[in-house]
Amino acid sequence: MESTLRRTSLEETYKDVENLIYTITWKFQNKYGGIFEELRAEANLLFVIAFDSYDPKKARFSTWLFHNIWNGLLTYKQTIHKQTPYTHYSKEESYSFQETEDKQNSFIRTFEILDELREDTKTITQLILDPPESFTKITPKKGESGCHTRVAIRQYLSSLGWTARQIRESFAEITEVISG
Repeated sequence: MESTLRRTSLEETYKDVENLIYTITWKFQNKYGGIFEELRAEANLLFVIAFDSYDPKKARFSTWLFHNIWNGLLTYKQTIHKQTPYTHYSKEESYSFQETEDKQNSFIRTFEILDELREDTKTITQLILDPPESFTKITPKKGESGCHTRVAIRQYLSSLGWTARQIRESFAEITEVISG
């Protein structure tokens, strides 16, 4: 009887917060990456844990759920990363010819895409893939991080005499190629 009540309560609560779980998972995946379906499955498990550990005296359930899922997904992501940060295979281990061929085809496809780009866009791509020493010595301003690379590239290209339009069009082409 008690397990039936718990199950019913769990199902009803899940229906109430299903969109919240989806939103938390989506935001986490956008920020940290990962496979959405795997993150969603982990978030559903974390929902059950949060449901069992909830104390109404401490917080609202939605707040409790958000923090439990977000922190649980961070722990999950770190665990997965620690398990497979750098995998080295010997020749005797399972390393199929098909995997090698797929990687080569992907590598060749990358060069085909680069050949289709305009010269300005190729220049930006080259700058990203193999930055010159003068570019790597640009120090970010206080509060900036590696995610400000696009700003640094714009500043660098502007210092070389590129127009804002050239830069904007080249970034638009890169975005179009990556997303499609």
